[in-house]
Amino acid sequence: MSTGASFSAKRADIQLLRAWAVILVLLHHADLPIARAGYLGVDIFFVISGFLMTRLIADGIRERTFSFRTFYYRRAKRLLPASLAVVLICLVLSAFLMAPSFQAEFFQTALGAVTFTTNHVLASQSGYFDASAEVAPLLHYWSLAVEEQYYLVIPIVLFLCPARFWKWGALAATIASLLLCFAVVQKSPATAFYILPTRAWEMGIGSLIAIMFTGERSLCAARRAFWPAMFLLIAIPILGVGDALGLAHPGVESLIVCLATMAVLIADRAPAQTSGVFRFAGKIGDASYSLYLAHWPFFAFARMAWPGELPLEARLILLCCAIATGLLLHWLIERPIHRFRFSRPQLLTVPLISASTAIAAFAALSPALRSVDAIPTGLRSGNFGLSMACSGDLQSQQWNRECRSTQHPRVLVWGDSHAMHIAAGVAGAVEGGVIQATLPACPPTMGLSWFDANMSETDARKCVAFNRQVLQLIEDEPSIQIVVLAGAHHAYFLDDVRTYDEQRGLITVNVENVAKALERTVADIRRLGKRVVLVRSPPTADFDVGLCLERKQLGLPLIGPLARCDIPREMARQRAAEANEILAKVELRAGLSTIGFDDMLCDATRCRTTLGSQHLYLDNSHLSIGGGEVLIRELMIGERIEKAAS
Repeated sequence: MSTGASFSAKRADIQLLRAWAVILVLLHHADLPIARAGYLGVDIFFVISGFLMTRLIADGIRERTFSFRTFYYRRAKRLLPASLAVVLICLVLSAFLMAPSFQAEFFQTALGAVTFTTNHVLASQSGYFDASAEVAPLLHYWSLAVEEQYYLVIPIVLFLCPARFWKWGALAATIASLLLCFAVVQKSPATAFYILPTRAWEMGIGSLIAIMFTGERSLCAARRAFWPAMFLLIAIPILGVGDALGLAHPGVESLIVCLATMAVLIADRAPAQTSGVFRFAGKIGDASYSLYLAHWPFFAFARMAWPGELPLEARLILLCCAIATGLLLHWLIERPIHRFRFSRPQLLTVPLISASTAIAAFAALSPALRSVDAIPTGLRSGNFGLSMACSGDLQSQQWNRECRSTQHPRVLVWGDSHAMHIAAGVAGAVEGGVIQATLPACPPTMGLSWFDANMSETDARKCVAFNRQVLQLIEDEPSIQIVVLAGAHHAYFLDDVRTYDEQRGLITVNVENVAKALERTVADIRRLGKRVVLVRSPPTADFDVGLCLERKQLGLPLIGPLARCDIPREMARQRAAEANEILAKVELRAGLSTIGFDDMLCDATRCRTTLGSQHLYLDNSHLSIGGGEVLIRELMIGERIEKAAS
């Protein structure tokens, strides 16, 4: 992403690395299988940036020519004009193309883009690999924020620290950041992915090159490692080794790529730029920053308007448009402003500060100024059941107060978010009151849980402990007579999901594992003398049904075969295949009845996502607040629970 000192243009290896890095990112975001781990292009950029900036600063300090004012002025001159142009264009497009439910988060990221805090904004919103991240037009600005934060810290550290301590200080700081990253990624992958302390080691490797690895011995060692390093830089992102092995990111995969980049930079043995290939690579490398800035909004805005997976033809067209726009941004804004010599710095800094302030003010005020009437009531509001407090802490006074409809409830709703979205409806449909014991991403499978790329094994362990607490709750609450179980059991079989077993640790999950865990839950409930019933998940989709319904209601652009927002019957069948097999085993072996929604919503070809004027879905699988209540009422779930409980 960010461009470096001018001397980098003289090195064909740096230009080649930049070109390869941005190509990887573009291919990955276009979802082309040729680059399964194309996101590693960002890691390559980080090492290059750390190297270039540290060399520039260190040389200036040694020669007593370094100036903070000049350094930050040059950074702003190089980076801000193109960056602000993309933010401004996205703000304009958002007014016409973006659904209101996404605008508040988008304005936060726009504010983060001009204050270099986008990484922290996104860390608090969602994970990089979440479905919602696919429609965040400024998602990619997180890496720019990390780099700018590094640029803020490294000049101060080098200036204040005596040069004789640079080597060991840089080495110690890089190792500390790496160890912190490896520790945090196991507990909070989103935090490890986004924040500077856990990503600084990648730029720190670049800084080590500039400070430590000089002299003929380092050069000879690096040259011997050059071709193996080049092989790794090509093979690992293309093959997606980390994904295949289930490695956390950032982690071992990133470390290997960063060390390979390090070896290439130290070797400095790329052919002369007279070669046609390297001249072309040089031009791509020169434009890499603008290409990076311009590409992602195309895919984000397109995914808003096209429910489901974008077809290959559309992704290739978007990629071509993104490349063309990035080159225009480079030729018309980035390069001219960078090369132009302003007679006074104020001629540039005043407009940049004014533009940044205006964008920041607009982004900060827009959510407050936007009409509340523009958002469909309840359509995209989170469906937490009886209360937002019903999300795991069974010991809190707030949970005890807000997560039971009566003091001595007769029915317990237990499960994950798929139990949460029916809890309020069940409370209004059954006699004797309801108590809600739910935890997102925690199905009611005793001793077993799952976690994905935005979670960790710690979350799975918490789920197992939570389910034990719920069982204790059932024993401690004599008023409970019926337990309603609901869970997204299909989640065990989604991509990039790992399974934790209380007895065996991490396991390769199969239908039998989950069925036995669910049977254990049923047996434990019955052992306490309670009746139990299972409620199946509603039909689920491979696209955000709630977003589609919102856009449809507001008349925003919708294109593609799923523009009606219904769920194809075959898609729903495939998504529920393993869950249906699990429930069939439990029904047979435990003599248990289940309650489902398919008979009412689905015919031979499609599953409806509306009933009359009521939109049923919040996203691809969760019911909206109104949708859950309507379905519970229309299906007479209260009566069916009484009959089915056994």
